[in-house]
Amino acid sequence: MRQFKQYKTLMDIENITADSLLDAFGLLKQLRQHIKFEEFIIIYKLAQQANQYTLVGAYEDGILIGLMGYRILHDYVHGKHLYIDDLVVDGAHRGRGISKALLAYAENIAAKLDCNGLRLSTGIAHTTGIKFYEAIGWELKACTFKKGFQAI
Repeated sequence: MRQFKQYKTLMDIENITADSLLDAFGLLKQLRQHIKFEEFIIIYKLAQQANQYTLVGAYEDGILIGLMGYRILHDYVHGKHLYIDDLVVDGAHRGRGISKALLAYAENIAAKLDCNGLRLSTGIAHTTGIKFYEAIGWELKACTFKKGFQAI
């Protein structure tokens, strides 16, 4: 458990356990409205097994107020790096530095694991998020393309 005091709140950041997955799901729904609990559990388990996907939570007085999901990836462009898949703060607690604290936590993990850096993606229409990331020192470096298809 790590406490972050330099932000506008005193919070603990710790790994999400099996006992807190329901709370994590409730918070993740604020970011991924389409997902159902059963689907969340299946994806969580598959991602954890395949890529060591890890969920960490920011807690204030025992209440989950922020959530981040990450994994360690290796590729030819970035080498070993920490990739953040999910980052969400409860709507009632935004603007208090919780995302910054979670990102600082991710940076500490990446440094301990000898990563070359961190990456994340956000939607191009999410201008508030883009401005936030740029304001705290993240660089806009790429565009992500997506294509759906029908399985045969």
